[in-house]
Amino acid sequence: MPANKNALGRFAFEKCYGEIFGPLAAWISEHPGSVKRKGSRETSPGSATLKSMRLQFTTNVAILPDIVSFDAVISCEIGLADWSFEGWWFDTTRQWYRVNCTATVADTIRDFAVHKIDTYSRRPQSVRCGAADSNLIPVLSARDFEAEATRFLAEYCPEALVTPMPVPIDEIVRIRMGLVLIRNGCLADDLQYFGQIHFSPGIAKVYDILCEGTEDIDVRRGTILIDAMTYWERNLGCVNNTIAHEAVHWFLHRVYAAVQSILRGGAAIAYRCPANPAKHYGSEASARWSDEERMEWQANNIAPRILMPANTFKLKAEE
Repeated sequence: MPANKNALGRFAFEKCYGEIFGPLAAWISEHPGSVKRKGSRETSPGSATLKSMRLQFTTNVAILPDIVSFDAVISCEIGLADWSFEGWWFDTTRQWYRVNCTATVADTIRDFAVHKIDTYSRRPQSVRCGAADSNLIPVLSARDFEAEATRFLAEYCPEALVTPMPVPIDEIVRIRMGLVLIRNGCLADDLQYFGQIHFSPGIAKVYDILCEGTEDIDVRRGTILIDAMTYWERNLGCVNNTIAHEAVHWFLHRVYAAVQSILRGGAAIAYRCPANPAKHYGSEASARWSDEERMEWQANNIAPRILMPANTFKLKAEE
């Protein structure tokens, strides 16, 4: 079992054990000189065989669209053998290795690959684009929000970064991101939630105000539901901000949700965004927050920056 219980550690150990073990065993066999025989002057055995491995932790995590990249730090039990003037000797030792891996994670795991293996050392890690923690939540601070909004628009609406314009968030979501947008039902009978996004296919419960009951509808992965009462009780600006909010969840958090779904055996994953978020969502992230609270904090703060890009807003204001 992995030494920790974070989402990426569980994912790597439970779903990708064989894909890591095979290349690591081959590498150790081909590089016996990487193994140090403790308690002996002999540091380069003639042969080395991986007997077992244990995942210690994951590090250097990055997410770029549907691809997760990470280093798995693994402690290995290794069998050693060599010939000396005294005859054959056999021994076992333990050693840690760093295994760099990537995988495409959507509804399933695809294209898992091991790219680089070396002995583990506690070298400092550089900050990477798309950096995430070992639960696959993007690592962001408040000062990163504008850059994340710019990154979103650069991919889906680059013209909004050049020319002052109403950001066509409806078109971005439906056409450019390929998501499904449903706006003809309610998520509750009292507008508790503005929106909901489904990261995996399943059943959504929609409240029918006229019939005063609920209806089950089939939704596919990438479906956004907007509570219809938002149009009546709030305004179009609130609706657009809700759509942008759910789009941020898809943009930043779909790999997190996909891994959670795979670990749960395909269970549907959906998030509802409350109409009245907790007050602390507006402040700097706390280490005590849950994964859901951290993701809500990110979406709450990035969505309005997508709808009102700083540079083009300044151009319009000066005009």
